[in-house]
Amino acid sequence: MPRIRYIKPEFFTDENIAELPMEARLLFQGMWCLADRAGRLEDRPKYIKAMLFPYDNVDVDKMLALLDGSGKRFIQRYQVDGRAFIQITHFDKHQKPHHTEKSSEIPHPPIETGDAGSLPVKPPCKDGKSPDLMGKGMGMGKGMGNGESPKPAAPEAPKQAKEFSAEAVQLSDRLMALMRDNDPKARLPHDPAKWREEADRLVRIDGRSFAEVQAVLEWCQHDNFWRGNILSMPKFREKYPQLKLQMERQNGSGTCQPGSYAKPVPGKYAHLGKD
Repeated sequence: MPRIRYIKPEFFTDENIAELPMEARLLFQGMWCLADRAGRLEDRPKYIKAMLFPYDNVDVDKMLALLDGSGKRFIQRYQVDGRAFIQITHFDKHQKPHHTEKSSEIPHPPIETGDAGSLPVKPPCKDGKSPDLMGKGMGMGKGMGNGESPKPAAPEAPKQAKEFSAEAVQLSDRLMALMRDNDPKARLPHDPAKWREEADRLVRIDGRSFAEVQAVLEWCQHDNFWRGNILSMPKFREKYPQLKLQMERQNGSGTCQPGSYAKPVPGKYAHLGKD
């Protein structure tokens, strides 16, 4: 019974695939749907044609020979006990069969060894996947395809910490200092990167000037209501328009400059700023 399979965009730009006739390319794709979870199917050209080309005059046996005989060798045609089968090369690398799909009942193809002929057929793995082929040029597993072990992967370079502007660092550190002054037990971030990123966005993306942000920051941390509600830089950025407007109303000057804010009147704005 045909199955649903994956197809990658790279298939259409693969230069080896491009060398095949159009019928062979479509046949190759169609066999993925006919193959079991190990990428194997019976080598029955007439049946394959009936399943994949019911309305077209295609010589499937000839196309199979092309897929098996090309330099890339997309499939391997083989026989076990007089029965003909097909193994799709690298099937388990490109396909992810559904977990409910039953294991392959088709025997594994003989492992080719060049001049020595073929080794005895290996039984399928319990999970239905193909055992690694160790013949030269037919590597199917993690090996190099010639019996060699894979080279160890190079260690990943440590991630570099993101750098922020001096203004973002200063604003973030100032908020932490003011919060600590208001409450020695205030919960401050172990890693200030998130706060610095929000401060950077406030200036760079939101278009706020450093002097304006600094003035609003100082004001809110001296206000009896807001200093208990602005406890992080993300929250400060979220409420910034409201904070700025309230500070300007209190000043009466409509400006936001460091030191320009009036001393907050206790409880005067406790009823504002509530969502």
